[in-house]
Amino acid sequence: NSNLGHVDMKCKFDIEKTYLASGVKTKEEQDQTEHEITLRYLFFQDKTINPYVLIGYNQITLERTSDILTAGWVWSYNLRTRLKSETTFNSGLVGIGAIVPITKDKNIGIRGDGRVYYTDAEYVRDDGRKITGSGVGFGATLTAYWNIFKGLNLQVGGKGQYLDGGNAGKYGKAGAFASLGYSYRF
Repeated sequence: NSNLGHVDMKCKFDIEKTYLASGVKTKEEQDQTEHEITLRYLFFQDKTINPYVLIGYNQITLERTSDILTAGWVWSYNLRTRLKSETTFNSGLVGIGAIVPITKDKNIGIRGDGRVYYTDAEYVRDDGRKITGSGVGFGATLTAYWNIFKGLNLQVGGKGQYLDGGNAGKYGKAGAFASLGYSYRF
């Protein structure tokens, strides 16, 4: 048995920072876009546990703007108060996990997996400077599910991941999610 999954997500964050050594205050804005596609292969189906192997692809793009709010201060590379950059993390992933049905009809249960990511990353600043790098990261998901009928399912869970883009940067996140989806078995 195999299952195919896909997720697209977009978030926006606004953060204000004050650097203690210099007293410089900045406002940071970050737009995050994530695309992920996964394929799970279930080794066997049982009443108590359904182990699987997971492969897939994950892409996260971070668009950042940093504005210096303190008068008289500028970014040294452009002599302006605004810095803009984009970092893209492209990751192949492999993992293992298990689906554990809770009810006899297997319509309610939990699913969890661990993942290893190999990431190629690119950081591009608004003056055209590029930095690339790669590395190995990790992640995990834990999900409660309800199979409503014929492949339609509701999921609520959590996901955490750490991506290592080498010299281009590192990125980590953790959060909760809810989704209504369709599982296709082939």
